[in-house]
Amino acid sequence: MKHFFLDRQLNKLENEANDDLLLLLDVSPEYYSTKELKALLRELKTKEKQVKKTKEKLFLVGASGSIWMALSFLAQMIDVRWFGLTCLALIPVAFGVYIGGSIIVEKRNRFFKDAYLIEKIIRGELERRQKDASIF
Repeated sequence: MKHFFLDRQLNKLENEANDDLLLLLDVSPEYYSTKELKALLRELKTKEKQVKKTKEKLFLVGASGSIWMALSFLAQMIDVRWFGLTCLALIPVAFGVYIGGSIIVEKRNRFFKDAYLIEKIIRGELERRQKDASIF
């Protein structure tokens, strides 16, 4: 328990240092082999698709809040009070899940906001290497 906070900080730093996609922004891509750069590009595309799917699902959950609102009004109009109150209670839950999930996705995938720049760096380096190889 004595070193809990220190261990947590060290684990956080180690995880950040092991993320090659974010490391690519800090160091030059020249330190990576062509094979590694191609693997990083594939990993970037895969992670990008996963994040987009997750954000899409979260958006659907958030958008369901308006459906719950409409169902609540409808239930109140036809005098089914228990269903109307249940739908009314699900509105903040849907918005809360959307907002909380979006925050978690952003924190866990910090590379996503710089994905375009990372891809541009990798592609630029691969093109430069291809041009250098064609000279010989």
